[in-house]
Amino acid sequence: MRIYLLNIFFFLYLTVSAQVTDIFPENYTTYFNNTAIVNPGFVPEDSKAEFFSMYRQRTGAFQKIASYSVTCSKVFRKENKAAHLARVFFFNEKEGPYIDKPRAYFNYAYAIPISEETSLSAGLSAGFTQVYFSAPSATASGNSTMPDGAFGITFSRKKFFTGISSQQVFNAESNPIKANVKLRRYYNFLLRQEKDLSPSLKIRGNFMYQLLPSNSDLLNFALEGNYNDILGIGGAYKSREGLSLLGTVETNLGDDKIFICFAYNTGVLSKLKYGFNSIEINFAYKFN
Repeated sequence: MRIYLLNIFFFLYLTVSAQVTDIFPENYTTYFNNTAIVNPGFVPEDSKAEFFSMYRQRTGAFQKIASYSVTCSKVFRKENKAAHLARVFFFNEKEGPYIDKPRAYFNYAYAIPISEETSLSAGLSAGFTQVYFSAPSATASGNSTMPDGAFGITFSRKKFFTGISSQQVFNAESNPIKANVKLRRYYNFLLRQEKDLSPSLKIRGNFMYQLLPSNSDLLNFALEGNYNDILGIGGAYKSREGLSLLGTVETNLGDDKIFICFAYNTGVLSKLKYGFNSIEINFAYKFN
């Protein structure tokens, strides 16, 4: 009987599937200040070059979770107002002391004028995403590098802007510590509308819908008022993270501009009870 059972179990096998962890970047509430991070087809209309840095940190018990990015871009404009853009982008998500998710890309975009106040642009970005686990020697550690890229198009007319992008287009997958991680492809849909209320006061609305393949889709809506292109104040709502408060200051240095934005993500109306209170700081220098 024992020999009989041994033969059965020896030839019997089961198909086992390991769990796959999907990775998506944690977007900033203030993404619209640096639209390139969600759409590589974006070409600024009011600057020749830009340096843009963004920082986000959770508060309270999750204060060791932080994201930061640096974007450097150069625009080459022609006499007919067409423009080539070259951009490099660096980003990292730090999840406590042991997990880092750095990303780096090169981005090219081209914008063409359709009419006096209408333009169309498209862009590609390519680079890599890394998942790095470093822990005490008693636990697992590993490092994985995956190819990554994105494609985006934008359309603008007067003070209206819209765009669509496909992110993580390669659907790359890796196995850094015997657990698969995958950069699943997802899509961003953008809308922006600005309206002058008076010669010195305007209001701007930003809308982004993120279509995610394995997570709940995300909605981000922001509304802000601006006085003389110097001081701005407003609020935002993210469908998972709740309400945020925004404040911006922009000042001229000759022909150039310095831009600073602060945001506090309150967690009010968040779908999750803990973990989404955070602060964001943007700093930009725009060369004109």
